[in-house]
Amino acid sequence: MRVIITTVGTWGDVLPFIGIGTELRKRGHEVVILANSKYEQDIRKWGLEFHSIGQKEKLEEALSYLLNEGLIWEKKNKKTAKIYKVIEACRTISLSATGPILEYASKHNKPGNTLLISNYICYGTRYVQDKLGIPCITTVLVPFYIRSGIRPSEQPGLSANAPRIIKRLYTLIFEDIFVLKPMFEKFKDQGIDLSKYKSFKHRCSPDKVICMAPDWFAKPQADWPAQTETVGFPFFEGEQIQELPQELVEFLNSGEPPVVFNPGSQVRKDDNSFVEESIKACRKLGMRGVFIALPENKRPVDLPPYMRAFGYVNLSLLLQRSAAMVHHGGIGNCAQGLRAGVPHLVVPVYAEHFDTAYRLKELGVGDSIMWDNYRDELIVHKLEGLLKSKETERNCKAIAQKFGTGNAIEIFCDIAENVALNRGITLK
Repeated sequence: MRVIITTVGTWGDVLPFIGIGTELRKRGHEVVILANSKYEQDIRKWGLEFHSIGQKEKLEEALSYLLNEGLIWEKKNKKTAKIYKVIEACRTISLSATGPILEYASKHNKPGNTLLISNYICYGTRYVQDKLGIPCITTVLVPFYIRSGIRPSEQPGLSANAPRIIKRLYTLIFEDIFVLKPMFEKFKDQGIDLSKYKSFKHRCSPDKVICMAPDWFAKPQADWPAQTETVGFPFFEGEQIQELPQELVEFLNSGEPPVVFNPGSQVRKDDNSFVEESIKACRKLGMRGVFIALPENKRPVDLPPYMRAFGYVNLSLLLQRSAAMVHHGGIGNCAQGLRAGVPHLVVPVYAEHFDTAYRLKELGVGDSIMWDNYRDELIVHKLEGLLKSKETERNCKAIAQKFGTGNAIEIFCDIAENVALNRGITLK
């Protein structure tokens, strides 16, 4: 079977599909990943075929705008963020790949023997599915994106206690009318008309929707698309060094478990405050701390003896020896922390992170701080509340025990093969 995987966005939107592609290739299928050129080396090193559907520079420019100027719920951006620029950045990230995907799929589609697997936010894949009649699986990495009137996603700027009707109206007015409607309707490339896909219903493949989270984290709702299945978190740590750096091992061996500070794969222009405030918080708490995922030019030169800073490390191994994790709310970090049984302090960045933070709070294993309010006093208050709570400790242990031997990526691939069979594709 020929499998064409399409994804857009950040590194967290790519890594799970490397895992899926690797597993499908093991099963004898021919796999190609269509992604931005930024990720070509990381994809090819796993022996997977790669095809570029976007330029690195344009993606980085769009992501940088959203991260540093376009988050309108942050105080510093409320008066300066331009909604048309936000829409254009989102269009660049999620829609500009439509033409390249259509061109590639048109040339390489083997009728009756091709399956599309798409990241949900790679919206143009649905157009390609409809245009060429190729079976497709829509993959939702973050539960935030599944629309529900019963359990609306939490949104930045809204109280978690707001009535459901208010949350639904927020989504309708801000997301649907102000952002998604013009984003889809004004897309112009090669005569492609994407206006139909401004509707959530049409952004989901009728063949199958797979939510990459367990049902205890993302409880399926009665108004979810009927073809939706939840399979669990897609753990795939292939990009990380298997062993921890010796310097980190020695640090871990020399004292009490540290707090892990993980700002995510994107660098903010004002992220020096994250480092500075985290250091001050650890000093006041009398705890040690480890920064990870920091580029070399962002790592402090003169760290106090109770702090260390690294680039990418094996997060799974590190969290086994850590007291807590402070992170931006990316679903990958969330999953790792839940499996390790450590409390979370989330500093949400993008809209989806607010919903993830709320889900952690619902489970009794986390709390959150707005980026605008990330100051040492509040960090200390929040971390002390989590670390001194016996209830939080019990909840973390109970959640960690929910992770059994099942492999979500293998389950995903089983479903993918069944979808293919149901659509008349011969697997071997």
